[in-house]
Amino acid sequence: MPTLDQTKSTGLATVPGAFVGALFGGASPAEAAQFQLVVLADIALAMIVTSIVVTQIAGRTPYLAGNRA
Repeated sequence: MPTLDQTKSTGLATVPGAFVGALFGGASPAEAAQFQLVVLADIALAMIVTSIVVTQIAGRTPYLAGNRA
């Protein structure tokens, strides 16, 4: 559910905001669309990297291999 919620807010707030901001900044519609795709790809990449790092940290055991009781 949180992933769907973030996707909803990304589609409604972040991406159109970047598109309109680029248009207001003087970019052409094609350049604004490219900028929009870059922002969306950056968000997706950040989510992937974060999930890998969290999975690696959460998967570590707090015990050393030689100190089992």
